[in-house]
Amino acid sequence: MGTTYSSDRPQLTQEQQDIQHLGQIFPFGDEEILRLYRTYNYLEHHQGATRASFLTDWAVHCAFLENQQDRTDELSKLQQERTKILQLIESFILPDSFGEQLQAAAFLRPQVVSSTNSTIEKEQQNDNNFTEASAELDMVAENMAGLEAFFEGAATSCGRRGGRSATINLFKCCSFVSDEAVNILPETQSFASSGMENKAHNEVARASDLIEFGYRVALAAMLLTDHSTNEEGLDPSVYVPDKKMHNHEAIKSLSNSLTQFTKAKREREQGYAYGTTAEASQHESVALITKDDFLEWSESTAPLLSSALPTLMHAIFFPDRPYPPSRTALNFPRLDSESAFFHGATSPMLFSFSCMSSSLGGKWYRIFTSESDGLSFNRLQNSLLGYGATKSHIELITTSRI
Repeated sequence: MGTTYSSDRPQLTQEQQDIQHLGQIFPFGDEEILRLYRTYNYLEHHQGATRASFLTDWAVHCAFLENQQDRTDELSKLQQERTKILQLIESFILPDSFGEQLQAAAFLRPQVVSSTNSTIEKEQQNDNNFTEASAELDMVAENMAGLEAFFEGAATSCGRRGGRSATINLFKCCSFVSDEAVNILPETQSFASSGMENKAHNEVARASDLIEFGYRVALAAMLLTDHSTNEEGLDPSVYVPDKKMHNHEAIKSLSNSLTQFTKAKREREQGYAYGTTAEASQHESVALITKDDFLEWSESTAPLLSSALPTLMHAIFFPDRPYPPSRTALNFPRLDSESAFFHGATSPMLFSFSCMSSSLGGKWYRIFTSESDGLSFNRLQNSLLGYGATKSHIELITTSRI
């Protein structure tokens, strides 16, 4: 009876088998896996799929693929609007070629073929029993390997594997291989047993680049999230960062903090002077930061910096779904009025606050300002009366007057 019952069960389709397999490996819900799976297959195998860029393709098709059969003028308009937002983000907000760098760093399977595999392939080609069926099985396995590599990239970039994995992906996007890393970390050569490992240990990034990358990704996440939630009066140009943002005090302060943390860490653990012979004033721009340096600093100083990339990727993959309650999104402080301290809603200083604690994100209400309430301490006291915890920002302005 048991055999008869099992034989009567309907056979699973290839899609159902794949989704069942992926659901056992990757930390996504059933609907999320189905969306990613179908979008991946459409972009990879559909000849009629239009291609723009990695981020734009995924942002548009994840939002509208299920409705492709019911094309309407309104749907086409929404799709065009989302495409324009992504093009603006990639052209003016994100670092150049960020999407392609992220794709290469996290979503693609390394095309490394071992000598053993090469020998097996040659034997199979010479084997008269090598059938089309086995070739088809190899193709299925190849497709599944690429699919799993993509899902792993999605899991790490969305923060489903933890904040560290997302921070590592961010680091990879702006890192480069430098021989100077050997001078910074002399012991790396002692355990680098292969060229691949040596390359990984020689990957470094500049402190200023890491902070700027994080800030730009946070701005892109903010804009795309606001667009997905139909924020009223949305002006995309407001989210475009200032070309001189690297000179902003908040960006310089975070960069300097990362540099000083790395300097102290190396001197403490290795007794090795930071960098080469560069002057201290140049440390901020030329400091070479390793992956471990960046991870340790972000976890201790800017713990929510790791949420910048997951917040962006969630808005790309799942624009209609709420952020997972088990994860913390990067949430910019939202000002209810103009401020003399924060120059615009996307001020780098607001970004620094959002990286420190989730309690500093969300709506901010101004209850006192010396511009309109005067300089009397009594007025400040009365304004604060009745409130719980408040955030006070005091800026000292020096003049030649006594």
